Amino acid sequence: MNSLKWKKLDGEIVNNLFETISLDIIKTKAEFADDEIKFYVGTDSQRKKYDIVFVTAIILYRKKSGGIVYILKEREKHSDMRTRLWNETYRAITIATELNDFLKKFNLRVNEVHADLNPNPKHKSNSLVQSCLGYICGMGFEGKIKPASWAASKVANIHTK
Repeated sequence: MNSLKWKKLDGEIVNNLFETISLDIIKTKAEFADDEIKFYVGTDSQRKKYDIVFVTAIILYRKKSGGIVYILKEREKHSDMRTRLWNETYRAITIATELNDFLKKFNLRVNEVHADLNPNPKHKSNSLVQSCLGYICGMGFEGKIKPASWAASKVANIHTK
């Protein structure tokens, strides 16, 4: 995960994700000692001609003082909708699992994994809601779908464009 090309929301390139998150946690604890830190992970994707653009967002959320967003953008060859949506969940879980291993030393963990899936049967993504939520929960995370999946459906989504 450290070797992937992460950026912060302001466009700053993150050379070492874990080192950057460490510094951000330490800074947050120093400046906002009474603030609660939570982590959220979500992935969204968008079809672009022959490719799919996947964006994963990690959000270090400070309850009283905003948050810090780390973005990873990846491209893959086009696949069908079900495979693409399943890959969104898989990518979010992979990142969240690695992040949790790292966060143990700070006594922190990923609080939620967000999937850009719609519970409304009128939407095609509805067919994957149960299996993706089962996977998320089976991996030890709390899963959220629309409208509560803001890390995927809002934060990551903006960067797929």
